[in-house]
Amino acid sequence: MVRDPTLGRLVLDRDLDSFVGKRAFAGRRYTVAIVRALRGTPEAQVRAMRPRVIAFERSYAAMMAAVVKDKLALYNDNWRENRKQLTATEFRRRLRLQSVHIGPRRTTVYVEAGALFLGHVIEVRLDPRARVREVLLAG
Repeated sequence: MVRDPTLGRLVLDRDLDSFVGKRAFAGRRYTVAIVRALRGTPEAQVRAMRPRVIAFERSYAAMMAAVVKDKLALYNDNWRENRKQLTATEFRRRLRLQSVHIGPRRTTVYVEAGALFLGHVIEVRLDPRARVREVLLAG
């Protein structure tokens, strides 16, 4: 277990090989997972990745705008079936931050989309500076 002054309590999840904890952000809680490194103490590993978590949170609004831009037409044109088309605002309201996984070369964000994509989640891949590289459906 690691207690970080910014990230709080993180516990080693051996299945994920990551230090996992919960964060409060934008009025909700999400899971943060920091992949365990080969070197350094657990505290040093978490401390080294703390700026990446903060960078993700700072870029959250831009990231969600990219998700809406990338996936709204896909939903309206291919997934909505007989439901009404959604506006960007309506689509955005249905998305919920689920978890963020910080790895050595990228940050992967999982966004719940409810029934919009029949149980699939939206996976957003960010570079180490929290710039969006890919927006995919997963699951």
